[in-house]
Amino acid sequence: MTVLHLSTIFPRSPSSLQSYIANLSKVYGGHGHTFIFALSANFEAPSDLAKSVQSLDNFIGDGGQTVGCLSSPFNGVNSRPLSCSFGVFESPATTFRSVIPGKAEVQVGRWHSFRKKEEEGVSTVTEGDYEEGVDWEDVWDRSRQATSLPEDLQKLDSNTVNSLIYFTDTAPEGLCNSFQLLPKTTKLGLTGAPTPFITGRPVTLFHNGKIHGSGAVGVALSLGKAARMDYLGVKTFSKPVTITSCEGNLVNTINNANPTKLLLSDIRKAGLDGSGIEQYSLGVVLPGEKIGRTYRITSGDPSRGSLALDSQRTPDPGTLVQFLHRPKSATIELPQSLLSPSTPTLGFLSVSESPQGEFQDHDDDIILSDTFLAASEKGVVLSPALDNVKTREDAWVCSLAGGLATLDMAPGVHQ
Repeated sequence: MTVLHLSTIFPRSPSSLQSYIANLSKVYGGHGHTFIFALSANFEAPSDLAKSVQSLDNFIGDGGQTVGCLSSPFNGVNSRPLSCSFGVFESPATTFRSVIPGKAEVQVGRWHSFRKKEEEGVSTVTEGDYEEGVDWEDVWDRSRQATSLPEDLQKLDSNTVNSLIYFTDTAPEGLCNSFQLLPKTTKLGLTGAPTPFITGRPVTLFHNGKIHGSGAVGVALSLGKAARMDYLGVKTFSKPVTITSCEGNLVNTINNANPTKLLLSDIRKAGLDGSGIEQYSLGVVLPGEKIGRTYRITSGDPSRGSLALDSQRTPDPGTLVQFLHRPKSATIELPQSLLSPSTPTLGFLSVSESPQGEFQDHDDDIILSDTFLAASEKGVVLSPALDNVKTREDAWVCSLAGGLATLDMAPGVHQ
């Protein structure tokens, strides 16, 4: 398999985007290729959005396959407001549609509620689970058990798949659990932009001529090496400490002490602004003091002590962590590896929900060649490939603004 084209355009106008789509379609359409795209949803005129979606839907022509989504604008990045990313792959490639349900969004400070069975068809929790004395850790473990892969992926030879690229709604847990059946494959997902007031759907996903408002769509590729995670504009400001007690999405003690008081103390020592808890996160410390997974802190109570994280589950007790800071007003500087990549690169960027700074005004389109870059205000989902298939590492959603997951799309040999 070969990647034929990757690019990201920040067009000066909707008409300029239309021209770019038309020119690329002339080159790659009608050859039976596989096409992926991410189009930012923030058009001023609904008619311009509709025209762009129609052009992208018809981009690859008869015999080809299409996977796409409406994505978030690049809030905090000095670029134009509109964007569209393009990826064309030589077929055969397997695209898929998933309706495997997940969980409802976490409620701060309490165990998450499961979606109503009649609405989503999906709870693994029974009435007895709500009785006094329930072992919630057991409930969690049962909900994480691997299920069947999406139907389109069930006949795949796992030895031929290096990466799965997909676009999802805000509940990817069920799909990610099924990906445990492909432990040696890197799985990288982008959460679609919220579009209830744009298209009437919670998210807007595209798969081979059909539009979906839930679930996920994606493509299986024999390309892609291990994903890399970077945090743009994020800095540590504390010494490494250890989680000593936690439950659900709550960190109850750190170093056997009140974690909220520790956070406030470190904020004062660093001379930082303590008025906005949303500026702060918890990062898992890896060997070499590199930061691995990150978790946004959503609330903290000095009297009770617990810190609530934007996650279904905290890191385990005994995990070494550090407090992280990213100012609310910080802009995101894209790395040179995306602006001028040495090899074709796919990147998913987590951004803030509100615009930061000002979008630049250029006379010309801004085009990133050999780079597929899309943004999400709801987070990037990463399930890394595992060298040891007997180990287990759950998927993780990075919702920290500045979190950038990249995947080298050079041909790779499956391990």
